[in-house]
Amino acid sequence: MSSPKLTTEQMILVLKDPARLLEPNRAVAEPVAPATPLSDQALTKILKEIELAIEQGSLSLAQQLVQIVERCDFRFGSDQQAWFLYHKGCLEVACGEQQSALQTLEISLQQHEISWCHYKLAELRSLDDGFSAYQHFQKALTTQPPLSQEAEAHASNWLTGFFEPSIYRRLNPELNQLSADQLFEHFEQFGFSEGRIAGRQGIERGLARLAGQLPADFDWKEYIDGNPDLQCLLTDKNTTISEAQFILSQHYVAYGKNEGRLYRKSPLALDTVSEEFYLRHKAHNTRRLSKMLRDFMESPHVLCIGGSEKASTTIVVIVYNKAAYTLACLKSIAASARKDLHLIIVDNNSSDQTPGLLARLEGNVTVINNKQNSHFLLACNQALELVQTEYLCFLNNDALLCEDTLDEALACLSRYQDQAIVGGKVLHADGYIQDAGSIVFSDGSCSGLGRRRDPGFHLYNFERTVDYISGAFFASTTGLIRRLGCFDMSYAPAYYEETDLCFRAAAQGIPILYCPLVTIHHYEFGSSSGNEWAIRQMATNQKLFCQVHAERLSTHLPAGLFSANSIDSVLHGHLKPGPKVLFIDDQIPERHSGSGFSRSSDIVCQLMNFCGFLTVYATDFERSRVNALSLPVGVECIEDDLDYLKRIIRERHAFYDYIFVSREHNQQLFKAIASELSEIGISIGAKIIFDAESLFSIRHYTFTVLQDSGEHLRSLDGLNLVALAREELSRFEMADCITCVSEMELEVIASTFPGKQCQLVGHCFPGFGDEHDFDCTPRDSLVFLGAIYDQFSPNHDSLEWLYNDLLPALGQLPEGLNHFVIAGNIKCDATLELIKEMQAVFPFVVYKGLVDDLTQLFSRARLFVAPTRYAAGIPHKVHLASSFGIPTLTTSLIAEQIGWAGQEALLLADTPAEFADGVRLAFSDPSRLSAIRRHMIRAFNQDCDPVAFSHNIKDIVDGGYASS
Repeated sequence: MSSPKLTTEQMILVLKDPARLLEPNRAVAEPVAPATPLSDQALTKILKEIELAIEQGSLSLAQQLVQIVERCDFRFGSDQQAWFLYHKGCLEVACGEQQSALQTLEISLQQHEISWCHYKLAELRSLDDGFSAYQHFQKALTTQPPLSQEAEAHASNWLTGFFEPSIYRRLNPELNQLSADQLFEHFEQFGFSEGRIAGRQGIERGLARLAGQLPADFDWKEYIDGNPDLQCLLTDKNTTISEAQFILSQHYVAYGKNEGRLYRKSPLALDTVSEEFYLRHKAHNTRRLSKMLRDFMESPHVLCIGGSEKASTTIVVIVYNKAAYTLACLKSIAASARKDLHLIIVDNNSSDQTPGLLARLEGNVTVINNKQNSHFLLACNQALELVQTEYLCFLNNDALLCEDTLDEALACLSRYQDQAIVGGKVLHADGYIQDAGSIVFSDGSCSGLGRRRDPGFHLYNFERTVDYISGAFFASTTGLIRRLGCFDMSYAPAYYEETDLCFRAAAQGIPILYCPLVTIHHYEFGSSSGNEWAIRQMATNQKLFCQVHAERLSTHLPAGLFSANSIDSVLHGHLKPGPKVLFIDDQIPERHSGSGFSRSSDIVCQLMNFCGFLTVYATDFERSRVNALSLPVGVECIEDDLDYLKRIIRERHAFYDYIFVSREHNQQLFKAIASELSEIGISIGAKIIFDAESLFSIRHYTFTVLQDSGEHLRSLDGLNLVALAREELSRFEMADCITCVSEMELEVIASTFPGKQCQLVGHCFPGFGDEHDFDCTPRDSLVFLGAIYDQFSPNHDSLEWLYNDLLPALGQLPEGLNHFVIAGNIKCDATLELIKEMQAVFPFVVYKGLVDDLTQLFSRARLFVAPTRYAAGIPHKVHLASSFGIPTLTTSLIAEQIGWAGQEALLLADTPAEFADGVRLAFSDPSRLSAIRRHMIRAFNQDCDPVAFSHNIKDIVDGGYASS
């Protein structure tokens, strides 16, 4: 910017009155006064004008004022000079002249220390010199004049973010012994120059720096889940999420990448991961575990196992040297979710630090010290003699229990009345599968299923019977193992003993179960040398095993025919009798999800009662999530895109007996896949079931009427529903069977396809037996329930109608009504905003969001409201409310669709006035409400009968399937 063309006299006038610069003609025209020295007051005034000009963005004016002061013959005091240079520096910052500003501000401090100058320098230095910024922010807080409240808060927050003793201590545990003052001294002298992270800002910068070195799909939470040995990095309970993310990201870059550690879930990764990564990782863990043992033995610590006076479960661990592995194993047992444990350790004459380690154990522990190495088989049988608990687990000393493994194993046993042997997912220490159950081939050779595959791969994530389970971990009842005679002494000293035990158990009808929720991490061959003797011993015992079990082995696959990705291979010999079904829907169905998934969940649960095998495929995999507890045990869950669905159908086209497809868009996609496969000569042999769920043509028509007229339809009577839904119904042409949810829609579909099997599959609820008078005393609320994913949902429209018309019609609330509760899985931002507006206008509105247990919600409900103005099918939520014995206030359209019109089983409201009357009746006429409730319960019990629902599902898949 150019300098102002003013004379010296005019400059003096400007200094006396800076506003003259805004009126240059006036400044030049006035008579020039004799030059006189300027006062401190005049300089202070112009400095304030510079500051104001910078704040207002008038940088040209500020620059002219600075240049005037610089050209004026004026003698500054040191503090005046400092303030002037501070303002000049601020101007240079505003103009983007960073380096010049740094120099100017540094000179200002040499003249006189000003808090604001320190503050400005700290802000500038925070980008490239954090420690210098830290020092300036500190001085800014202790130097005059005091900073403003806002600046003081910013400086304090920055200081805390840059250096926080607790963070520095957590990220540098070797400094734990230092006090807070000593920690800062360490950081000042060493930590900063060494690049150590000391606060939140450092973590943020560190994560940004690491981002370029991490895989694009790196997930730090799954990194720790897949590598439980890294839990030791996060031992401090105060570790924040950002700290954990930084620690684990840094570990992956420094070590995990080279070790080939698992860092994300890739459920459909079909290829195996290199053994090289595992071996590299194993070498790293050997070093890490050795250090852990050394630290433990040099400390005064002891390890306590169990804690309950009466143990229910005994864990047997056989050890021979490998003390470092044993310590890791024992720590995992001590950390187990179960504390009612008895630990029996058999030490086979170890010569390393094992005896000293075992001497440091406390709690419910029994140690057997053998005079020689008895090996695994004899030592296990020896330990069995001392077991007094109901349950028994064998665990390798080079294996780590995951926290819930014992709970899951015992839960699995209970599902089989404690008459089973249970094993689980054995993972290598880097998180990939070692075995997910094991297979025995016709020549007696064995292989772990899923070796070096991602533990999320669907083929290895459902409960099933297997040929045998790894001796690294298996659980059963003590009585059962004793009845089987434990391990056959013929296989002494080792190898094939657990395989033989499983075969002998299966011969007696005892299932050998692989449960994926039972998980251990195993340092494979950590407890044995893997030498030539071991190889010879395996070969010897394989021959013995083949002789003993020749008849069964004749039915097994040859090794050359086995395919690790083939469901036929994985399940060979272990399919239950019954049809094999592929069920396709948007999500893994869960009852609370709404949008028809509650019904889908019931269908899946019933299918498992009649199926030999069931696969559930979720096409909308980004919205879906596997919840193993929401599905029956043994269901294979797959969540992926349409390309993978095509692959599954192509590879399993001869495997499934039935393919059940829910929702119109999935049916159209399935038709496209079937057509594409047909072009390459692949014919789908399965019977095809298409579920109508609801006829959306009807919903669309009722929506259009509402949009065009502003009034909703009260009845579909008189409409030609077949013609209305003709285009939508055309998708059912390829189906062998069509299922639907309501009698009304069943009639439409059956009349369109008279030659096809059409089956009613409604809703399923346990019967409700209480038809007594409704106790209204504790019930003070109305309840609205529904999932909403977008604002075009009927449930969103219901809330808009409630807000705009229905709730205002109530006027003064009837006595006893205190709350209108809105609950449900609401993901739509527009709906959430609408609810906020409702709460602002109607203070009695309460939003609960997703409620997992509806018992308490409905315990205070006097009336369920479902003001649905357009719909198809049957609203599940009305049946749901009925299952809790709560009467419903709804529209005539819903009453007709649910089939309860004219039965006096519902309160009806098609206008705001009717809605208000219905609510007042519920709170003023308990006898009338009880009568409606009695009719509702009878209709509900008839329509939602679980026995009828089960029979209808059985009719769909009963007979005609290929034998397994």
